[in-house]
Amino acid sequence: MRSAGLAHVVDGGFAFTTPRLLWKFRDAIGDVMASHVSPQTDLAEVTDGLWYIERCIRKALRDAAINEPNVKNWRKSLLHKNTAATALGRARSDAYVGALSVAELRDPIEWLSLPELLEVVRSDRFGGLFWDKVSWDRFSQQIVPIRNRLSHMRLLKKGDKATVRKWANLLKEAVK
Repeated sequence: MRSAGLAHVVDGGFAFTTPRLLWKFRDAIGDVMASHVSPQTDLAEVTDGLWYIERCIRKALRDAAINEPNVKNWRKSLLHKNTAATALGRARSDAYVGALSVAELRDPIEWLSLPELLEVVRSDRFGGLFWDKVSWDRFSQQIVPIRNRLSHMRLLKKGDKATVRKWANLLKEAVK
């Protein structure tokens, strides 16, 4: 931007040379980004990594719920009332039209959003499964924004692929 004459250094920071025209620059960038309709080169690997991560977490929670001692119906007891109602609503609108309870779903975990899934995993009942609070906090701060960018068809950022790869590898080690 400096070499194009759009910005210059002021007191060690950058400033636009024509701040009143910043809106034109912002709109021009928006036009270019909106016209980018082809998948980015990292999209497949990031998607595969996110798929792996989320499916592993779901499987680990399912295994823990099924193997809980003294729990007769893991499907029915897994979720709080509001979360169960939300998951049941999603399931009914897609595949289980006649279901009256999460107990009737093959796997209610499949119908949780990622934040809901993480809430259950991090609950006192499951204690984070295989990671501590700090690890889950970092995971949430780093992976959830990437997943949100992808689910809303926004462009990936530099470093997203490396971040997803790192967490997929950490998860591989954790669930051995």
